[in-house]
Amino acid sequence: MNTILLGLVLLSAVTLQDPDAKAPSGRLAKAAAALGAQEGKARRIAGGSEHTFAGVSYDLPRGWSPKAGADGTELVPPGATPGGVLEEKYMLLRVEDLDALEGEDADDAVQELADAVHEGLEAKGRPRSVTLGEFPGRVWSLAGAGPGGRVIAVRVHGFRAGAKVCAVVALGFADTLLRRDVDLAAILASLRPAGPAPRTKPEPRAEPAEAAEAPQVRPAGAEPRAPEEGGAATPPAARTPLPGGTAQRFRGVAFDLPKGWRMQDGEQGTLLVPADANPDGVLEEAYVLVADPETRALDGAAVEAQVEEAIQQLQPGVTRQGKVQKVRFGEVDGRLYVFTGSDPAGRRLEVRVHGFLGQGAACALVALGYQDVLARRARTLQAVLASMAAPKPGAPGESRAELAGQWAYLANFNATNGGGSMTSTTLTLGADGSYVFHAVSSSSNPFGSVAGETRHSGTWRATADSLTLVGSDGAEHTYALVKRNHPQNRQDPMIVLDGRAFVTATPRRPW
Repeated sequence: MNTILLGLVLLSAVTLQDPDAKAPSGRLAKAAAALGAQEGKARRIAGGSEHTFAGVSYDLPRGWSPKAGADGTELVPPGATPGGVLEEKYMLLRVEDLDALEGEDADDAVQELADAVHEGLEAKGRPRSVTLGEFPGRVWSLAGAGPGGRVIAVRVHGFRAGAKVCAVVALGFADTLLRRDVDLAAILASLRPAGPAPRTKPEPRAEPAEAAEAPQVRPAGAEPRAPEEGGAATPPAARTPLPGGTAQRFRGVAFDLPKGWRMQDGEQGTLLVPADANPDGVLEEAYVLVADPETRALDGAAVEAQVEEAIQQLQPGVTRQGKVQKVRFGEVDGRLYVFTGSDPAGRRLEVRVHGFLGQGAACALVALGYQDVLARRARTLQAVLASMAAPKPGAPGESRAELAGQWAYLANFNATNGGGSMTSTTLTLGADGSYVFHAVSSSSNPFGSVAGETRHSGTWRATADSLTLVGSDGAEHTYALVKRNHPQNRQDPMIVLDGRAFVTATPRRPW
């Protein structure tokens, strides 16, 4: 379960902030990197590397590297620009002609930058005042429609470092940037004046508030059974379909996603995002499905200790409310942990871990955010849990039959300077268990162009939520697999592999 909770890095990309409070609110901290810096203190990235730019020190997560250029330093993440296609870019800049973060000059400079990336990008709300590590800062968010309707986004994180104005700029396709939000937030939280900065000892843990009785969980609309002697009441062991919901699956566990919600796949988990969640980009609530293949149990002192330790890394100072509860999520046996605490402004926080067993892994649906916001969403979340159906073993040929055929991925990016990039990928999965992968990419700019081609083949196998390709050279790669229909063309099924959507090129019925 420890790895499950370390997967909560997906949730820590944005600071929990009450715009009406004078003091900045607490953060949903990145578990491994402890993103939630206290006010005015930079938070170092565990396992990261230290770098310096224009008198500012910062950390990069493992796998990232700096690339100095004439205009600033590019921060290059691992696996960026697959096939030479530009989908994301991160720059650390010094803004020479700007001496303030507030006012029309700053707003105009940001808009000019956005226009250079892609014409037609518009500001999404007013810029927000934030604290970036040890510096006062301001964040601008702009977005607009790109090629094929794909959203292009630009986020400018400006900050004052002494007399200098600097900025960390993230630009690219919005869905690609979202997958890097966690690392980017960690980088921003690590900003500090250059020079020796010894690690500080952790603050003493706050005394826990008086514990309230932890709420019991049962599926919405289901009456609890009479409790057994010495036990707690549990709902009937049957799933309750969610009216109007869409069927989804995670690690073999089927569930219904409420109308208006969407799923956002990441490398370490799957976000469940309500349509009206987190207005103005301020994180107030988050829901994520995570799995730990190394853990196959829900009970035991070791499991509880690992969960407690991971939660304290995620949000220091929160306190578990009562014992771990044995509950039912539809057809699935589950465990519930509830932790509560407060941010520096006194607003109550809550973390709820709904643990269950999926195929080959211990899993959890984790809800965290402000207590009052989670309370408003509680009934819908319980309906999701109540819709869970236990994994059902199937014949190996079932997955092959429905996935066999050709799938295609296409991405384009056009820059206003006349350059751009394109990639076209086809994945052919044979009914006999063979596969062929073929990708063609090209990119150009005013100084030249480059093209490339990749082709490999081998065998494939699949489970309900993973696809494994074994190349003819013996190299093996497993992708997280989600089956969906195209959001615009609902009749076209897709397979989403590690967050990248491949549309069917073979006639077939929608999922």
